[in-house]
Amino acid sequence: MKRVLLSMMSLAFSILMLSMTVPNMAGSVGIVWLTNPTPLPDINGGHGSVLYNNRIYIIGGHVGPYLVVNAVHFAEMLEDGSIASWTPTTPLPEPRSYIRYGVVIWNNYLYVVGGHDGISGERNTVFYTEINSDGSLKGWVTTTSLPWNRRDHFAVVWNGRIYVGGGTDGYGWNDNVAYAEINPDGSLGSWSSTTSLPLAYGAMSAIVYNGRIYLIGGTSTWGGPGLSHSEVYYASVNADGTIGSWTATTPLPDRRELLGVALMDDAIFVTGGMKTPEITFHDEAYKAEINPDGTVGSWQELQNLPEPREFHTSFAYKGRVYVIGGVYYEYKDTIYYSVSATTQATIDIDPNTLNLKSNGQWITVYISPPEGYSAEDIKIATVGLRCNGFILTADWGEIQGSVLMVKFDRTALINYLHETDLGEGAKSFELTLTITGDLLDWTPFEGSDTITVLKK
Repeated sequence: MKRVLLSMMSLAFSILMLSMTVPNMAGSVGIVWLTNPTPLPDINGGHGSVLYNNRIYIIGGHVGPYLVVNAVHFAEMLEDGSIASWTPTTPLPEPRSYIRYGVVIWNNYLYVVGGHDGISGERNTVFYTEINSDGSLKGWVTTTSLPWNRRDHFAVVWNGRIYVGGGTDGYGWNDNVAYAEINPDGSLGSWSSTTSLPLAYGAMSAIVYNGRIYLIGGTSTWGGPGLSHSEVYYASVNADGTIGSWTATTPLPDRRELLGVALMDDAIFVTGGMKTPEITFHDEAYKAEINPDGTVGSWQELQNLPEPREFHTSFAYKGRVYVIGGVYYEYKDTIYYSVSATTQATIDIDPNTLNLKSNGQWITVYISPPEGYSAEDIKIATVGLRCNGFILTADWGEIQGSVLMVKFDRTALINYLHETDLGEGAKSFELTLTITGDLLDWTPFEGSDTITVLKK
């Protein structure tokens, strides 16, 4: 792995001259943040991250205030929401950082667009590689370079084209936007200019959804601490590949740059970021729905991150939002991910009295969904019955009116009760069983019911 010395005046200013940090105040209930058991392979900020085939890839970045790397690692996404251990794979040909939103995936090709190499400064190089079935990378190839050097820019992919815009060439912020066709072999065609940004700026975050590109936050003042923005812009991608005019929509609740942005279904999730010229790091998290006409709805406050972050990346996977690395006074290797706060369902278990000598086949459970949901919103495959540390998964289920009826193996539960001797020799005892599961939006639910157990 190459490590090179990089003099980064703007980043050093934001770290060493930090004068104020916004405290971790609780946001509204809806999600809670967990810390992933496995951290990044190294402290890192300014890296790129992409999700492909149930694996997360971390590319390049800073592993300290002045060290830029070319390392690439990937890890499996686990069913419980956590991320497994990291595996190194083919490194980039050169170190790269300032590529938080400069890395994209199209089919099974991974692209790293522009960035800073730690030696020559801002670069216009585009590297790409094919992803093997085992998650490893086949080998990096250089393809058609950008028309200009760039870092702190955005790159998104839509309908077989890569779009790149904003950022700096090292001399000032820019408003240029260009796009290139992706060829069948993964290489890029020539770059074409399209509609410029509403202003020259960078350090924004970007997503693409339903044929529209969204730019969130950023900074526009060159030199000194800069001036963060709260603006959110979007533009439609035309059939010929050009971009339409940029339209301002609902701004962020506060000014932010170097923030994390993730797309989940039709909602934008924003995490952390820095605000200048105040030089404050932030832990706030927000969510806003994208309306059918492309506008962004009002921003809803979510639970704050456990610690402020900027210079990080973010993505969404199976109903969870992930925050990867970043900076808070120093570079971090921490990974946070969200889980929905558990909501309550009403549970009715039949039989109300369980005779351990009975020969019945099923424990039948009737689930009335949480308020605001219907029985159709319950994911049957996630429904489980819990008793102390014992867990049974539902064998089958069906919707009956406004409730979901599910069946559990009665013999399996009876065997467990025999083995553990709950009730300490009593002829009968009360037993509380808890039913858990996920809704279609990945919100977890639970509910309990108490039954009588007859042992003799």
